[in-house]
Amino acid sequence: MAHDESTQKPPRPVEVVARRMREVRETRRLTAAQLADRMRQAGIGWDRQIVTNLETGRRASLSVDELFALAVVLQVAPIHLLVPLDDEQPYQVSPGHIERSKRARDWVRGTLPLDPADRRLFYSEVPDSEWMLYARLRGDEGEQAMSRKEQIRITERFLEELKRQGDKEGADG
Repeated sequence: MAHDESTQKPPRPVEVVARRMREVRETRRLTAAQLADRMRQAGIGWDRQIVTNLETGRRASLSVDELFALAVVLQVAPIHLLVPLDDEQPYQVSPGHIERSKRARDWVRGTLPLDPADRRLFYSEVPDSEWMLYARLRGDEGEQAMSRKEQIRITERFLEELKRQGDKEGADG
């Protein structure tokens, strides 16, 4: 997606994680030291200084292990730490690729490829258990989304089917 150059550069993923980490940490009423302690309990060797350095931009990277542990510790989905919550905010998915945040979240979820991706290649990696849900949610035209009511109805049917499969496996085991 092309955006005109503005005075403010779209945030990099690590900048978004740092900002969202601070927002969620403060909402959860955790100090930097308490968050670091919980991260250590989760197996990530953080101290208060690492939390502070990340939040202030003095630490410019974050591992996938750290991101996932942070999401577990803060009790939030990784995507909601990784991508801004404002749908229209420009987001730097890579140094040469900027997208609206909503589009980036769809991509991270695996429901919609970024242009100029080959849709066949992108969707070829969707697990069978997810394929029908994604196809129905997006419709045959890819980006043509269903109404929210229809999405909820299909999601409920999908979850009911998963529950039936789980009940059947439990009875067979």
